[in-house]
Amino acid sequence: MSPVTIPSIATAAAASDAPHPIIVASKLGKTYRSGKLEVPALREVSFSVEQGEFVAIVGPSGSGKSTLFYLLGGMTPATSGSVLIDGVDFAHLTDLERTRMRRSRIGFIFQRFNLLPTLSALGNIEIPTISPISEPRPESRSTALCSTT
Repeated sequence: MSPVTIPSIATAAAASDAPHPIIVASKLGKTYRSGKLEVPALREVSFSVEQGEFVAIVGPSGSGKSTLFYLLGGMTPATSGSVLIDGVDFAHLTDLERTRMRRSRIGFIFQRFNLLPTLSALGNIEIPTISPISEPRPESRSTALCSTT
């Protein structure tokens, strides 16, 4: 995988050559507010994931699983605590930097397909590679991945 061209990400990754967890959640909290009503979705969740480790997040409906994934993916800000992905704190990135970080380091598999019905499966896979903020790629990764099956 090629390095991300965001200076703050490159600097954070180069700051330590020692192995570090690829995901670190520290006292992570998220409270949703609607007027005077406050609904805590996560309360001081802390864990880390090492490279190559498989993790399952399980729990009943409404327990905060989706909220946790939105926080880990930088799609919504935490109310408290921090999330580091590959040594980078999402709270210190701009929206564009978070988007680039998601594209280079994070993959989402949604419960529902979220596909555009007018595109083929391959076309849906290639959407991130044709966005105005994506870096040019010498070959289509999605085509290469699909041809290996």
